[in-house]
Amino acid sequence: MDDQGASPTGYYFRKFADLTAPNYNSGLNLPLIRYADVLLMYAEAMAQTQVMDKATWDKTVRALRIRAKFADAGATEFPAGATQAQLLDIVKRERRAELAFEGVRAFDIRRWKIAAAVLNRPVRGIKVTSGAFNKDPNGYIIVEVRKFIDPKHYLWPVPTFERDQNKNLGQNPDWQ
Repeated sequence: MDDQGASPTGYYFRKFADLTAPNYNSGLNLPLIRYADVLLMYAEAMAQTQVMDKATWDKTVRALRIRAKFADAGATEFPAGATQAQLLDIVKRERRAELAFEGVRAFDIRRWKIAAAVLNRPVRGIKVTSGAFNKDPNGYIIVEVRKFIDPKHYLWPVPTFERDQNKNLGQNPDWQ
């Protein structure tokens, strides 16, 4: 797996890719923030404050699913009878799917305080049947083994340079 340009996982994606560009040297402008992200931030805030209703659903999740051309009509309808916790779970799942590979998932995971459950497992790649790869029992390539230490990794360390410049700054817990 040391081929230049090869994915260590064996997966590739086409999101925001210009496949017509020679050598993948695309001139596309990548979005810094998308309207879908704004809608989902709003939906999450409404679900967190327990005021998610059909009108909010229609303006946010339903609008995104209609734009994505969901074929199942039930997927666009407000889940009547759902608890606020269930609505929040739906919004979290929607963020994960809609914003995949856009660099926001790591922040979501930390904000929702689920990092210890989500990040303490190996990063897996494609399933292979032969070759000298580090594989899990099901045959998937193990690309990296991650370790998330709770609560230490919810905060970043204060850089030494910053603490040297300001002696009043301390260090975040567990980073001494």
